[in-house]
Amino acid sequence: MRTARIGVCCAISAVLACQEGGSGGDGEGDAAARAGSRPTGGTSGAGTNGGANAGGGTTSTGGSSTGGTNARGGAAGAGVSGGTEGDGGEPGTGGAEGGTAGSGVGGVAGNAGSGAVSGAAGSGGGSGGSAGVPWDGTCPSGLGPTMVKFPTHCIDSTEVTRAQYQAWLDTGPNPATARQHETCAANTSFELDAACLAGSMVCQGASCGNYPAVCVDWCDAHAFCYAAGKRLCGAIGGGGYRGSGIREQAARDVSQWFQACAIGVARSGTDYCNTSGRALDRALAVGSLPQCQTTAPGYEGVYDLTANVWERVDECELTDRLRCIMRGGSFNSYYASCTNDAITTNDMAAPHIGFRCCAP
Repeated sequence: MRTARIGVCCAISAVLACQEGGSGGDGEGDAAARAGSRPTGGTSGAGTNGGANAGGGTTSTGGSSTGGTNARGGAAGAGVSGGTEGDGGEPGTGGAEGGTAGSGVGGVAGNAGSGAVSGAAGSGGGSGGSAGVPWDGTCPSGLGPTMVKFPTHCIDSTEVTRAQYQAWLDTGPNPATARQHETCAANTSFELDAACLAGSMVCQGASCGNYPAVCVDWCDAHAFCYAAGKRLCGAIGGGGYRGSGIREQAARDVSQWFQACAIGVARSGTDYCNTSGRALDRALAVGSLPQCQTTAPGYEGVYDLTANVWERVDECELTDRLRCIMRGGSFNSYYASCTNDAITTNDMAAPHIGFRCCAP
């Protein structure tokens, strides 16, 4: 947990949805061992599923030595699905060398050549990546708030509360072994920032368990959501949004958070939500303003998307450090709505910033 500063701005949007599978790995065949000096056989062509084998080199006449010279088998072609294996060359007096394996996913080992000294077989290519698993429409349950289901994803019905965050801390998560984002190596504690918690804008005392978990940085929020079997709200279809235009339309179009707020028709404004117009200068317990929720039929029951506290999302750009969007405004925002956004760094903690999780 580390503490920094903040600035605020606004924007507008729409939404898209997609799902994709994992990517495959690349493998490459090893070069075959050679016997004696010899001419080299032809190489094969490249193709989508591996190039055709090149014919073995023509044999050379063996000399007076026992080993003689020999031809080398053709190298297999590279391919998306792995090259086919190279055939052994025509044996000379000393025997031919095996063809090398094609590069690519799942390349097949080359055959050893026949003759007095066989060539070493080429090694196989790398295995393919596993396919993505389509979402089965189930929202995770357990740690954190209950979730509301949207067409492409689920989202927590409220901001994560102090009590829910503490329940996770009570399990003893270790930053050294817990799954953290790759940019969070310097994050050595998941505890809420003590100096921030002691401020006048933060609820104090034993009755604050149902208030938003504030004074939490982006790395802590990301780790909590993963531990809950969810993820920090990011791009529709999986993962976070990455790019230089994190405040532009392209980011908002694929934002899980923005879709929930806009498609769900979340109410906003002082009449419904905890904006600066109420002059409370602090967050309220989650869901305590029942009219401050999504209202579209079938998508009701997502509270405080606008105002109360800013909400961190996994929509970031990587410069000298991770800079990420937070959405919705807070208790100190006069105009808090779905289109409100601001940028923070991943090590910032503040009394007006919280988070909620999404899935898948």
